[in-house]
Amino acid sequence: MSKSTKTTIDRCTPSQMKQLLSLAAGDVRQGHPFSAQLPNIEALSRLLGELCDNTPQSGESLIQSVSAPDTPVSTLRDIKELAKTLSSNAKTESQRSAASLIYHASVVAALAHHGVNISGRPPESRLGLYEDLATACGANSLGRIFRLAIDRILTGARP
Repeated sequence: MSKSTKTTIDRCTPSQMKQLLSLAAGDVRQGHPFSAQLPNIEALSRLLGELCDNTPQSGESLIQSVSAPDTPVSTLRDIKELAKTLSSNAKTESQRSAASLIYHASVVAALAHHGVNISGRPPESRLGLYEDLATACGANSLGRIFRLAIDRILTGARP
C-alpha cells in the first residue's frame, strides 16, 4: 500500500477545520478542544519543538524561517518535507495540526516571497484554505504570509 502524500489538513472535516482555524488565530474560548493545547503562536512553537526532538528553539525557528522574506526556496522546500515527516510522527492531533499548519505556511511563503509554487497542486486550488488561514491567523507573521500569497494568487504577480 502506498503512503499518502496528503497532509492532515487536506482531510479535515468542517468541524476540524474550524478548530484548526481557531487554533491558528489563538482562540482561547472556554470549551474549545484545542484551547489548552495550542492557544497561540507560542504554543504552536512549543508543539513544533516537541516534534523536533524537544530542541527549545526549533519550533520558533521554523515559524521564523517561513515568515522571513529572505528564506531561500530550498529551505522552504526542506521545511515542507520536514512538516510531512513531523505530521506522520505526531503523537497527538494537536501536533499533527501544528505540522500541517507549518507545511502550508512553507508553501505559501515560497509563493508569497519568491513567486514559486513548491506544491504539487496549483495554489489556486487552495485559495479558500489560504483565505481561511489568513483570517484565522490575523496580524501575526503567519497571517501576513498567507495574505501575501493570496494577493499573488489573485493578481498573478511574479517577483
